[in-house]
Amino acid sequence: MSAEGGSSSWRAYFEFAGVLAVIAGLVLVAYELQLARNLSVAERLVAGIANEVEFSSAVADHADVWTRGCLGEELDAAEATTFASLIRAHHYNYFMKWRLSETNVSNAGDRRIFALVIARNVHRFPGYASVYGIIPKETLAPGWTESIDAEIERLRSEDPAPDAPAMACGM
Repeated sequence: MSAEGGSSSWRAYFEFAGVLAVIAGLVLVAYELQLARNLSVAERLVAGIANEVEFSSAVADHADVWTRGCLGEELDAAEATTFASLIRAHHYNYFMKWRLSETNVSNAGDRRIFALVIARNVHRFPGYASVYGIIPKETLAPGWTESIDAEIERLRSEDPAPDAPAMACGM
C-alpha cells in the first residue's frame, strides 16, 4: 500500500507541476502580447511624429504658396497644385489620427480634437476651405466628415467673422 500511495503522491506532484507550467506559459504569452501592443503604440507614435515633421518641412519649403493659399489669394496652376497637395496631406494626417484614436491604439484621448483642427482651418481660411470642399468625402470613414461639419457649424455660430493670422493655418 505504501508503494501505491507513493506513486499517487508523485503523480499529484507531476500534475501540479504541469498545471503550474501551463499557468506560467499563459502568463508569459500575456506578457508578450502586452509588449507587442506597447511596441505597436510606440511605432505609431514615432510614425505620427515623422509625418508631422515631413508635413512641416513641406510647408516650410512652400511657405509662400501655403500662406497665400490659406488666405485664398490667387495662385498659378503649379502653386494651386502644390497647395492642394499640402491640404490633402494635412487632412489625411488628421484623418489617420482620428482613425487610430477609434481603435484606442494611439492613446489619443478626445478624438474630437482631430476634426476640430480641420474645422478650424476650414472656418478661418478661405483657401483651405475651397480645397477641403473638393476632397472626395465618400472615400473617408463614416463619421469623419460629419464630425468636421458639426465642428464647422459650431465654430460659425460662436465666431461668425474669424480673424486668424496666416501663420495659424494648419494649426
